[in-house]
Amino acid sequence: MAYKIGYIDPSFNTPEELIMAANLIPYRIFGDPTIDLMDANKFVPPNHCFWARNCLQRGLNGLDKEIKGIIITHACDCSNREYDIWFEHVSYDFYYYLNAPLKRDKISLKFFINDIKELKFQLE
Repeated sequence: MAYKIGYIDPSFNTPEELIMAANLIPYRIFGDPTIDLMDANKFVPPNHCFWARNCLQRGLNGLDKEIKGIIITHACDCSNREYDIWFEHVSYDFYYYLNAPLKRDKISLKFFINDIKELKFQLE
């Protein structure tokens, strides 16, 4: 059975191809506007991004049992801090914070390539 790697990425920077190359199934975590955010609100204030709190609540509620790890990709400040909360309070075997730069210059590209290489190494 192929396991899944869940990922939270509002900007489409998570390399699904890299996850698939590691014989894993990429599983994008979407929010669910119908759920109560009571547990997520214990960790983050109500003015925190609704989408990020919603994804956190889904994790706290328990996701698909085939998910063995989580990748959280850099986006807004709210979702960036979500990584720490997931790591401390949602139990998975694998965590990775993919730091995708917002700038699109040579230095940023080199930085992102190095982070992608590290993700590849960690997935192996």
